[in-house]
Amino acid sequence: TGQDSQFNLYNNAVRESDTSASDGYTAKMESSDTSWNLQWTWGSAGFAGGESYDLWVRIKADHTVANPGGNAFRFGVWDNGSSTEIVPTTPVPASATQDMVYQDIRIGTFTPGVNQYVYVSGANNADISYVYVDKYWFVGKQTAQEAKLDLLGNAVKVTDGDASDGWSAKTQNNHNDWNIRWLWGNGLSFEPGLKYDLYATVKVDHVISGFTLPTGNAFKFGVWDNGSSTEIVPTTPVPVSISKDMVFRTYKIGTFVPETDQYAYIGGTNNAANVSDIYVDKFFFVPRGDNYLIAVNRNVFNSDTVTVSFPKTAVDKYGDGNVTANNVLTGNNITLSGTSTLSFSEILSPGGGIVVRLKSNRVSIP
Repeated sequence: TGQDSQFNLYNNAVRESDTSASDGYTAKMESSDTSWNLQWTWGSAGFAGGESYDLWVRIKADHTVANPGGNAFRFGVWDNGSSTEIVPTTPVPASATQDMVYQDIRIGTFTPGVNQYVYVSGANNADISYVYVDKYWFVGKQTAQEAKLDLLGNAVKVTDGDASDGWSAKTQNNHNDWNIRWLWGNGLSFEPGLKYDLYATVKVDHVISGFTLPTGNAFKFGVWDNGSSTEIVPTTPVPVSISKDMVFRTYKIGTFVPETDQYAYIGGTNNAANVSDIYVDKFFFVPRGDNYLIAVNRNVFNSDTVTVSFPKTAVDKYGDGNVTANNVLTGNNITLSGTSTLSFSEILSPGGGIVVRLKSNRVSIP
């Protein structure tokens, strides 16, 4: 997280007290200045190498009129190393902001680099006098290496040349415990209500005696919900026969809607005579993709219409079920008109977004 005390402030930008800000202070600039005055450079801030993150900003604008027009401010991300835009300069309409009320806006999704910085600038709009930034922050995506796992019992972190990051979580197979766990909490960026596939990359150490192949179960996995005390994915044993001796393989754990109180686990099967050790490289989520061959993701700041052309087919919105031509998803104002176009024209909330996934492999976006 980058608070205002960590910003680089330029030209007329200042830091001042603000009781509505998360730390009691904010960075303030005049809206008339279109320079990139409120910047945060994160450097080498402990990101997982190669992973993408969502970058957010908490921001508010001071309106000078009741119904401001034009743009309130702009934001973007620049890379000094490559002299390129990571997130292009993006204007936010004044009509999508509330007078002197902080709102959280997602700036973009990308892989953070040490030479990058995020910025906010004014829009030279007389309807907005000042722009205030409380903080910027990153939200990690849906992967957990062993450093993020809870290791219980005899589970330990070990160096591993086969693992994607050179380390793995290891447990002996002389127990039945769920002792390698990933509790993702609220630190990930999931689309609300959408199902994800959860996978784990695991290898096992076979015990081979003469010409006798190992038998029984190599390990087990599942997903538990602490909030409801229920199994989201029941405990599932993995037979030794579908594993390969000391070779990482990726196993699908299950498909479900992730919630903050859930955790995934890998456990032993008390079968050390056939599998001595279990190694976990990582867990990772993948948004459901078997029915969704293209996605339209739009940040919606004001009444906005997007038309997507596609053959007569079905559409799934946030798991609300299938709708066919001429049906309406009530509450979200998403309509199908005729047999070939889908349009939506209502914001969900200021700075909110709409995600539509089309069940077709022949989709074109004009």
